[in-house]
Amino acid sequence: MVFSWSFGNKSSRQWIWAAMAAGLFAIISSLPAQAGLRIKERTKYYSVSGATGKQLFRSIGRRGPQRGHAIATTRTDMRVRNLRTKIRGRKCVVVSADLIVNLTYTLPRLRNSRRVSKNLRKVWNAFAARVNRHEQRHGAISKKYAKRMYRELRRMKGNARRNCADFGDRASKRIAKLQRQAQREHARFDRREASPRAKVRRLQVSLLSAR
Repeated sequence: MVFSWSFGNKSSRQWIWAAMAAGLFAIISSLPAQAGLRIKERTKYYSVSGATGKQLFRSIGRRGPQRGHAIATTRTDMRVRNLRTKIRGRKCVVVSADLIVNLTYTLPRLRNSRRVSKNLRKVWNAFAARVNRHEQRHGAISKKYAKRMYRELRRMKGNARRNCADFGDRASKRIAKLQRQAQREHARFDRREASPRAKVRRLQVSLLSAR
């Protein structure tokens, strides 16, 4: 998956987390969350075609995200906006802040599905549904950490004697720590899904031999 965030107008580094890969955009939902935290999700699809499972995977390699190195991806973009602070005693504290989270799922879609065999369509549908479930799990992990980041953001404090000049650095360091924790959780999930016994892997093998 792809994860990026920015604080104010400064963009951070990006981490690429490979998940299992341009097309039309479909807005799935805009989830109302706690005040100041907005989570939006959308899905975009790319078309794949073929008369056999092997042909479908070759199509994924040509059209899929990350130059065909992934079957599907989940991109997480976070932006901190409208940050307002005030001085309380010797500390700078957060009065209000918006954390905007955009989740973009990129998934494969079988083109001309009625033209393939009934068996291939059945196997593909099972595989595609599992891939979607995999990416939704990445989305759930990102949403969990977005909520933690928002709570951490609201608790942050700076030094009033420095006119709050240290606030941005403190915020960046704390949020970066949560990013690393999220990265590890995404990676653990992908490792489990990469096991030969994982359902998505078994469905992938079934699709490779389907006709």
